[in-house]
Amino acid sequence: MRKTAEEFAQKLSPEIDGRALVWMLKSLDGDPKQEQFFAGVLDFCKSVAVADPLGAFKAPNGEKMSEALLGLMHHTLASNLAPDCKQSRIITCMQAMKAGSFPINWPILQRVIYKDWSGLLSSVEFGLFLTAANHSDPNADYHSKCVIAAIIATAKEHDDPWFELVTSQLRPSRPDLGNYLTNGDCVLLANCIDICDRTIQAYEKNKKWAIRAGWRSKCLEIASDLNTQNTPPELQHEFCRLWNQLKRMTENTDRRSRSLSLFILRHIRKVYFTLHQDTCAAPILFSPNTDDYAPVLFDPLSYPRCSIPGHESVVEGAARDPITTSPTSTPPATRSVSYAPPQSASPHPTQAFESRRSPTGSLDVAASDAARGTTAIPANLSISN
Repeated sequence: MRKTAEEFAQKLSPEIDGRALVWMLKSLDGDPKQEQFFAGVLDFCKSVAVADPLGAFKAPNGEKMSEALLGLMHHTLASNLAPDCKQSRIITCMQAMKAGSFPINWPILQRVIYKDWSGLLSSVEFGLFLTAANHSDPNADYHSKCVIAAIIATAKEHDDPWFELVTSQLRPSRPDLGNYLTNGDCVLLANCIDICDRTIQAYEKNKKWAIRAGWRSKCLEIASDLNTQNTPPELQHEFCRLWNQLKRMTENTDRRSRSLSLFILRHIRKVYFTLHQDTCAAPILFSPNTDDYAPVLFDPLSYPRCSIPGHESVVEGAARDPITTSPTSTPPATRSVSYAPPQSASPHPTQAFESRRSPTGSLDVAASDAARGTTAIPANLSISN
């Protein structure tokens, strides 16, 4: 009889297993019981009694698992648990995400970016958690990268977990990353360039995503708030490559491309100003103190092209694809990184995203020109609807 029951159970659809797991999860009361549940998920994923364990975590079941995991991680990081208990629970959350490869969707990330789970934006551990998620949805994938970029930029401790997160985020596009790991300012400039490149590529690939020049992205604001003083010329020139690419996009006949370029240029203009101050390529129509919504920033002619000869030979050559590597580049030897979760949550205050999703868009940006009520966009500027 028992053997017959087991054989019958093995023939059931993974969807039934998933619904049963979600029902069990919802019935649990308290973080300790949820921790035990997700510790059991590790064994479930290895089970031979279930034909397709991971099939149980397909949408919508997997998304419900992700939401519960993120909630547990947020509660843990904000709790007064003993360091050892907190560390153990964080490891359980990360291992469960990796084993189950649960999908992350935009509504879940909304809670992280600017709602009740914004405390996760100060956690390198959460950034590592996101790298193990299933990013089959391009919208969620892009927003996860935005969150990780913000975490990299705001982390106060540049320890082994931070290096692991940096390597995971930037290595695919930067075979030269090992040259910069010992200089935090270099990593932050590379991080700024990377998330801008990702934004360009994501919007060019997903034509249905809406974009307006007047939107605000807290992610780009955080990523571009950096010190460029100690960064090497070749990395500064790469920023000029990005800037000139965006400048050319402002001349595009496609309104959407122009809106995208102005959106990014507005957010990174202070980095450009710092790098080109007292040069022939310095901006003359705006300064670092210019208000983010000043009309001059919505005029494509306000943004100069980097025409410094030493920079031009770099940026106008064979341009690097935003997210791919140069075919002639070879990765240098890099620092070996291992992960050992810290004793406590990151102590520095959260820098939460203060943005809202556009009803028709898919970014961590807000149509804040209308909400703010102070934006004066020039009438001769075309932006997307």
